[in-house]
Amino acid sequence: MTTPALEKWKSVPVYGREFNQELKTMADTIDKLKLWNWLRSETPPENEGYSWWGHPNIMLISNKLPNNPHSGSTFSFALRQMQAIAIQGFDSWNGVPE
Repeated sequence: MTTPALEKWKSVPVYGREFNQELKTMADTIDKLKLWNWLRSETPPENEGYSWWGHPNIMLISNKLPNNPHSGSTFSFALRQMQAIAIQGFDSWNGVPE
């Protein structure tokens, strides 16, 4: 999956500022790493979530981000959004009518 240009992403405010650039950057990284199927098929353990799950792909994504401005909570939030995109498809997640 190639992620759309930033202008096509819906507004996602986090802590009072726009967060879609960080989501786009993470999506591009996941695309380069070819991890969309992993996000679609694997779910973190219920009692851990992405914050505490020690799966090696999480560290791989974190290390391959060209710029990683994330706190633990924003990184986890971004991964949940990536999981939603992987499962729903970008257009559906983004609110594009079919």
